[in-house]
Amino acid sequence: MAAAKKQQLVLAFVDFLNESIQDGTVKDDDKEGLDVAIECIGEAFGIDLSDDAQRKQLSIKPAKLQTIFEVFL
Repeated sequence: MAAAKKQQLVLAFVDFLNESIQDGTVKDDDKEGLDVAIECIGEAFGIDLSDDAQRKQLSIKPAKLQTIFEVFL
């Protein structure tokens, strides 16, 4: 898989994790640990989560990872 495709997958996963924090799926006690994990995952794959231009370039929106799973699995 090309590096950009992996980064797209990682960003979609990070977006899913952030949505899970925001919608209450993740317990309050676990939010801080998940935030740290999100930062580490982004960094490991060369994604600057604060870089709007990079996020726009890698985004799969309007699709969401969860929707892809619902449709194809």
